[in-house]
Amino acid sequence: MAISMEPFQKKYWPQVCTLVGEMFHYPENYDYTDNYKQMFSYDWNYDIDIKQFPYKYGMLIFDDDKVVGFLGAYYSKRRLYFEDSCEYEEVVYMNCTRYAIEKKYRIMLYSAIKKLMDGVDIVTDFSASESMYEVFIKALKFKEYSSCEMRFYPVPWNIKDGTTVREIYDDLEGELKILYKDHKKYGVRVFRVQENEEVGYVFWEKKISKKSRSEYVRVLRVDNKDLFSRNIWKIMWEMQKSCFANSESVCEVGKELFEKINNHQLYMAECDGFFLNESLLNHPLYMKWPTHKLFLKTRDDIKCEPDLDLLYSELVIK
Repeated sequence: MAISMEPFQKKYWPQVCTLVGEMFHYPENYDYTDNYKQMFSYDWNYDIDIKQFPYKYGMLIFDDDKVVGFLGAYYSKRRLYFEDSCEYEEVVYMNCTRYAIEKKYRIMLYSAIKKLMDGVDIVTDFSASESMYEVFIKALKFKEYSSCEMRFYPVPWNIKDGTTVREIYDDLEGELKILYKDHKKYGVRVFRVQENEEVGYVFWEKKISKKSRSEYVRVLRVDNKDLFSRNIWKIMWEMQKSCFANSESVCEVGKELFEKINNHQLYMAECDGFFLNESLLNHPLYMKWPTHKLFLKTRDDIKCEPDLDLLYSELVIK
């Protein structure tokens, strides 16, 4: 019996599918393999060198020639603000995705994750199970970035004020343009929000729940939290209306959305707590939901807290 850890190769895809299928209980008719395939084909404008990061498309754990474990991760280059230099510098991000390891080989998990993290500056996990949460917090010394998310009901907005919320496409510049180009193919959309002279951008996308198959929207990035929080009622309404309603009048749209909720076709809009300033939150109907968003700084010279978002992660791609 020879145990080894190797970079993913496409020829082992059938064995990975078998392993994943045995370990996770997906709903009938749900093609989970399609999500896994995207792990092995992603590329960004801010891309990394696979020679430097050989586990870009995941890691396989072998017992002789049999695949007994798979660990997935998304790698990307991001720009982070450093307090010491007062400048933005390029860092390597890694977002942990899916782990599937046969029970008797889970002793390998710690060393496997350490291999995945080699050369990485910031590591995140946005969907850790309770068991993996314990491993990340206690063994790998991750910190919790956020412990809750907000879920917003579709409440009609029919107030004329000075704030505009409009969808933009290619009318972006600099960093925002690169972020949008990287995520456009996954269905990510961008709203430009303007209140008087203040402007902010919100990245979001329409999603489908694996369990219930109901639809919802998720906020992925916010660059002006105060502006977003003050106008979240209007912003969420525009998201939900543009995705799920066919009518034009506010009353008809509201009726249409609530009927879909009652028929379990539509779910609430999700937004993580770290995107919000709760003291400014302006929405009449929402609930808090517990979640774990974890991160680890692997370099001592990264003094500041990373300003995280959900881009370049499995929450976008899957």
